[in-house]
Amino acid sequence: MKNKILSLTTLVAFVLVTATSNVSARSWRINNNESRRANFLDINAACASEEVMNGDTLYLDPGCSISSEQTVTKRLTIIGTGYFLTNQPYAAASIAAKLNLNAAGIKVTGIIASNIYINANNITVERCKASAIYIGDNGNESKYAQIRQCYCAYLRAKQIAEKYGFCTIENCMIVGVSRDSEATYSIRELYSPTIRNNFIRCINEGNYVSGRTCMGRFSYGTITNNIICMVTENQHNRVFTSLTNCTVTNNLLSCDENAFPDYPNNVCLGTHDITSIFTCTGANDRYYEMAEDSPAKAIEAGPFYGAHPYVFSGFPYGHPYYTSVNVSPRAKDGKIHFTINSKLQDE
Repeated sequence: MKNKILSLTTLVAFVLVTATSNVSARSWRINNNESRRANFLDINAACASEEVMNGDTLYLDPGCSISSEQTVTKRLTIIGTGYFLTNQPYAAASIAAKLNLNAAGIKVTGIIASNIYINANNITVERCKASAIYIGDNGNESKYAQIRQCYCAYLRAKQIAEKYGFCTIENCMIVGVSRDSEATYSIRELYSPTIRNNFIRCINEGNYVSGRTCMGRFSYGTITNNIICMVTENQHNRVFTSLTNCTVTNNLLSCDENAFPDYPNNVCLGTHDITSIFTCTGANDRYYEMAEDSPAKAIEAGPFYGAHPYVFSGFPYGHPYYTSVNVSPRAKDGKIHFTINSKLQDE
């Protein structure tokens, strides 16, 4: 009798383990337009739902436009439609307010947000567009952030501290702003960052020229294979300031030769003019397509090299997007005929 009970207990345990292992992550649609009948009107509502679990995926519908601040409190993957979609037959998904990432292990891709705040460990922000990306701005530990293939104005941590450290910033276009004193550093205040294969562009104009630089206040950082340019006339030597125990190699810099004698293993452009580097003819991120004879090609610097080459418009990896829709002008045999042409983003 004892053996039978043991066997029954073992069987029940096996069934429970099997049932648990067969529970898979679920996907949910987000759309602020109630007529679209999505699962939730916004990310806040999804995170508040007991049905949405860690490991689930939220898809923002094309044209979803959320105007209020959003806070992610679960380990979710959030996927949008990309950005700069003016030539696409559908609109981007956007959040016209802060996007707070408050749970460890969140991944966000293809999203437009006013500002993105990384407030927990091991968060990935990929192929997103934002005015700014902040690391640890609310004081919470936020180590090991991965920021890749993004398009933003600037990026910063609240202060140089280990609890905000060890982030990787790669294959981004950080295009710089000149509105206020905080923003005139395109990237600043990071502890032990890896910064590679980015285009970092800083604009210093008006009242904030004096003392401002593209990048500064780093400790124990590795800065390699980037294109870093101060694109204000007579300011192209102001690329770095206050770097402590940093490795700086194989970058294309706007500065004059020997402007930074502590970092000799870089290529100096000697001018603020970036027209030799990029075509400077397209719109938005296409403006920064590599010129045919770009000096960055020889050293494989910039966002189009490395392990994760920049993808124009931030189309999410592995997801189809349609390029055209043709609808017949009149019904035939009681039916409306249409064709859809689509592509799969496979890189």
